[in-house]
Amino acid sequence: MRYIEEIKRLYVEDERVFSVGYSGGKDSSVVLNEVLLALLRLKKEGYSLQKPVYVLFSDTGLEMEPVIQSVHASLERLEKFAKREGLPIKVLRIRPKVRESFWSLLIGKGYVLPRSDSRWCTDRLKIKPSLRAIQNILKRHRGFIAFIGVRKDESPQRAKRIEEKKSKEGIVAKGDYPNSLVVMPIKEWKDKDVWNYLNGDEVLEFLDVTSLRKLYLEASGDGDECKSMLEGKSIQKIGCSKSSRFGCMICPLAGKEDRTLHSLAKKRPHLRAIEDFRQWLMQFYTGRWEERDLYNHKNQKALFYNRKNHRRGMISPGGFSLERRKKILAELAKVVKSIEGEQKKSIISKEELSYIQEIWIEEGDLRMSVEKIWKKKIEISSYYQISP
Repeated sequence: MRYIEEIKRLYVEDERVFSVGYSGGKDSSVVLNEVLLALLRLKKEGYSLQKPVYVLFSDTGLEMEPVIQSVHASLERLEKFAKREGLPIKVLRIRPKVRESFWSLLIGKGYVLPRSDSRWCTDRLKIKPSLRAIQNILKRHRGFIAFIGVRKDESPQRAKRIEEKKSKEGIVAKGDYPNSLVVMPIKEWKDKDVWNYLNGDEVLEFLDVTSLRKLYLEASGDGDECKSMLEGKSIQKIGCSKSSRFGCMICPLAGKEDRTLHSLAKKRPHLRAIEDFRQWLMQFYTGRWEERDLYNHKNQKALFYNRKNHRRGMISPGGFSLERRKKILAELAKVVKSIEGEQKKSIISKEELSYIQEIWIEEGDLRMSVEKIWKKKIEISSYYQISP
């Protein structure tokens, strides 16, 4: 089940650079650790490590605070470790552009909440930023080999996607980009294999496994089922990490109640305000017709209307109305104010607020409503300045 020799061979014999997707979770931690172990062994064997290894972390801006703090700490340790050991590691922290952020699209442009049949969040927050990073890598190199921590055991959907990739050599498959390969070292691993590995003695110091176990334990809220994991014992059967989700803190696709956010909030009271806000937001999950614009945003010059249908007459409805977006921003402002000083990073950035105001001005909001709702001065482009 270990593929260090295969990783070494790819590094030495293939001219393409490595990229490792890292989320800070248990699976990506195992894969990154394996790649680093392979590099250390090559160094010990006298090989020159000139080819860069890019470690890509995708920060959507909506990660739960305990998770993002853990990831940043881990990346800082990784950079120090790589520098000391002379490893060619280059950490890339990837973020969506302001105009593609969750709040810019939801509150600014009025996108309805993501659904299973319309996961626009994945495209804007992860795929597009990652694609830009990959394109930059391809500008400097003739191709890349991507290492990812996907496993069939995660879900039937994930297993199906893995099987759809045409495997060349077991763990290696053709990539989606020009001159690229995808390597899935742990695709056949079970949860217990992952935790037994992390509880072993080959984990490098950039990983704080104790903190990682504790975070999964708190996120899962499964009590006794996870105690052996927390204590670092060998595991034969475990399911606690299956109930934890390290993704966006208000993800509507997590279901009616987000178990991970709820569990983390038990020991972090300020997260309760975020959980309450998510639950309030979920009432608009279906994109209720009375909350939508009559115009389709893709066809702003045309009115799609049929008096007889059940969708308030709309044939091709637009996103949330401006009034609904103002209410969402007002609720978010209450949350931000209530947890001020308790969360290191604001849920929404100044740049996003500026962009939202600019979008609203284009829709006729000349009263500077963002500034009034936020009760703070909002800087906007001179192009959008409104004369008194």
